Amino acid sequence: MDGPYALDHRYLHEDCGCGGAFVLSVAKRLGLEMPVLESFLGVAGALNDRDYIHGGRTLENLGFPAEQSLEEIYKQI
Repeated sequence: MDGPYALDHRYLHEDCGCGGAFVLSVAKRLGLEMPVLESFLGVAGALNDRDYIHGGRTLENLGFPAEQSLEEIYKQI
């Protein structure tokens, strides 16, 4: 199998910016801490000069304000 040969690759951008950032935003909304994921996103962002945590696909960036609970989000969607 052929894989990425650099850290500035689509796979890393998608996994961090879409998957990781979203999971982290949901965890924060639930009051959970995910220090390892948050650290990984920080390191990956530093390597690629991107802010995956705030600039990725988060609940806030999808239009669900910070004061909205997950129960309210469920009802909305």
